[in-house]
Amino acid sequence: LGDVKNYIKAIEYLLDQGLKVFRVGDKKANPLLEKNGFIDLTQVERPAEVDIFLCSKAKFYLGHDSGFYSLAHNFGTPCGIISGLDYCGTRSNNFVQHLKIFSPERGAVLSFSDLCDLDLKGRLSAKILSDRQFTPQVPSSQQNIKFVKEILDYLERGSIYQSNEEVKTEKQQHKIHGSICSENFSLLQ
Repeated sequence: LGDVKNYIKAIEYLLDQGLKVFRVGDKKANPLLEKNGFIDLTQVERPAEVDIFLCSKAKFYLGHDSGFYSLAHNFGTPCGIISGLDYCGTRSNNFVQHLKIFSPERGAVLSFSDLCDLDLKGRLSAKILSDRQFTPQVPSSQQNIKFVKEILDYLERGSIYQSNEEVKTEKQQHKIHGSICSENFSLLQ
């Protein structure tokens, strides 16, 4: 969701932390970045086993909840989900930045409870958002940088991990067994 360029600064932040970043996916993807430590495998002919290996051995997966996410999750790799649309719950070992959904009628972003009350959990799609005149709030480049900083902090069991522990009861009410980024704490209300 959104412009892939909104993730460049977050990738650069990870590279500045000494991590290598591998981009996997479709060969049709446009080149993204040329920087030491960034390995864009979308631009390289390779066997599919390479992507499977990387998903299984990565420090963490960062991206949308797609096929590569499923691979990483099933290998037990911690997963950072960007612009997550699955409001039905969050799996353990996942750290999620839920896509915020703005309702012009209410003049506010919909909370987890709002989505449940509207019978939209598990049913969000571009068509439903459009039909209901909801507006997705795609995270900015700065929000994505904050998200990757929080993922790293979460993996080290830092302050964001502790903050998630403090709202564990509220998260369980929404079947959130993993963790959420700080910007999504307001959705628990």
